[in-house]
Amino acid sequence: MRFNPIARNFNRRFLVFLILFAYLSVFGQNDFNPGSVVLKWTASGDDGYSGQAAGYDIRYQPVSRGPIDTEDEWLTAQNVYGEPSPSPAGYIDSMEIGGLGYGIAYYFCIRAYDQAGNYSPLSNSPVIVSGDSVGCPYTPGDVNGDGSVSLFDVTYLISFVYTDGPDPQPYEAGDVNISNEINIFDITYLIFYLYMGGPAPGCFY
Repeated sequence: MRFNPIARNFNRRFLVFLILFAYLSVFGQNDFNPGSVVLKWTASGDDGYSGQAAGYDIRYQPVSRGPIDTEDEWLTAQNVYGEPSPSPAGYIDSMEIGGLGYGIAYYFCIRAYDQAGNYSPLSNSPVIVSGDSVGCPYTPGDVNGDGSVSLFDVTYLISFVYTDGPDPQPYEAGDVNISNEINIFDITYLIFYLYMGGPAPGCFY
């Protein structure tokens, strides 16, 4: 059962602000699964920067709903279950979160709480695309720039290649097979990825 952070007074003296660092799951390049993300943060204590918190509460929501930066957003965001036990203050804690839509952007947020149920303030709320390529300045395969990779990107790319439709957003996102050209092969590459288990779109760094 989760504590309700609204039902208790915040004890900011004891539970400090946490900062999330989002690490993206790279398809085919590490031990994480497609559709997962890895979050890392520095553990706070239950007495400022000393001691050890009692637990963590992590939540997320689709990018279309905006960041989790208010109490209302926090209360309506999706709960994550199975958070790790907090380490002593100053240590790095992490968690892999799976079961997310591949290529979908989400906002995340974390709070620590102590044994009395006092919650820390909201952390920052980074946006991260599940299964994306680490360090890529855009979402590979997201040709229309809407934050996800879907059939809409295929139709957008077809329009660009054959009917003088609008440019990919950004332009590099249209070259999904990293061939330095945007053509029919990018369209078939994206279709194969979406519907036949083909390789993930690449990224120009």
